[in-house]
Amino acid sequence: MSLPTKVNHETKISETARSGNLTLLMHTDSGGSISQRLAQLCDKALIAEECTLKANQEEILCWYHYGRNFIFQEKALNDKNKIGEKKARSLIYDEVVKQLNM
Repeated sequence: MSLPTKVNHETKISETARSGNLTLLMHTDSGGSISQRLAQLCDKALIAEECTLKANQEEILCWYHYGRNFIFQEKALNDKNKIGEKKARSLIYDEVVKQLNM
């Protein structure tokens, strides 16, 4: 492998590959090489992806618990007040909307 040479703000790196010569041009800026910037962006994207996955998991878990508790509350209303499923759901939705201030 040859040493990088500076040509018009580009670092040229040559490397011999099985199929022939592979040449990479690495632009440099005042803050360092483009490869450093790409690595930073990759890290940032991976962290954002991890945060997104956690947020999605939390959302799924919240909707699971919402549905589960909704069913429990619906059954309790049905048993206690001897009302139909549709009426129980309507009462629950009305109460949830009040709590959300919608």
